[in-house]
Amino acid sequence: MDKIYTGRYPERGQEQHKCINKALISMLNCRRYLAGQDFEEILDNEDLITNLGGKVIFPDGSEVNKKAFTKTDKISERNSLLERMIKKDIIFKRAGFWEESPEYLRDNVIRTTFGGKGYNFSLSVIDTTKEGIIFPVSLFMYSPKKFSFKYDILLNKNIVTDKDIEEFEKYKKELEDSSKQENLLEYAPQTVQKKSTKTKIPHQEIKTNFINPWEIEVPKIGGKKNE
Repeated sequence: MDKIYTGRYPERGQEQHKCINKALISMLNCRRYLAGQDFEEILDNEDLITNLGGKVIFPDGSEVNKKAFTKTDKISERNSLLERMIKKDIIFKRAGFWEESPEYLRDNVIRTTFGGKGYNFSLSVIDTTKEGIIFPVSLFMYSPKKFSFKYDILLNKNIVTDKDIEEFEKYKKELEDSSKQENLLEYAPQTVQKKSTKTKIPHQEIKTNFINPWEIEVPKIGGKKNE
């Protein structure tokens, strides 16, 4: 059985982000939340699972391309890279010139994926520049100028229970809230919280060999006399 949901911020019809940084804030907040819920980043298929549909240029001239972005195999390293993108005045340049170029997909500008426990979460920064623009004007709109953040939730289990539905709705709400924040959030890892409760040291009584001399019975010398 499958349960699927697709969310987006800003939604179609709303004012879109005019810079990629705001969409990246949504992505990084959601990544941190999912990692805090013990989900792991999936890196199996770099074309569909993890992707950078172009290159990011930093003010100092350094660049991050698709290969550098997808080959990072640690969540912390990719999070640090995304945070650096957010804090710098970056330029995003799409791959390929022609619209039909397979190197660039408007709904997959930057994509990362998390999964586990029967779930798959796809987090994507999408290029919404051409939304609402009619042909043939759209043919001359090459550079991405508007962005949004999209997240897909897939729950795949043999049998979906009421508890699964409640959990699904919880993840859906948290991702929606996280994606709408204007600032970066921090989430305490669930594993750390669990460990903190399990490693609580119980109170132990400390035993010593101290003897109170006033509590010792001193035997009488000589005992009783025979009558």
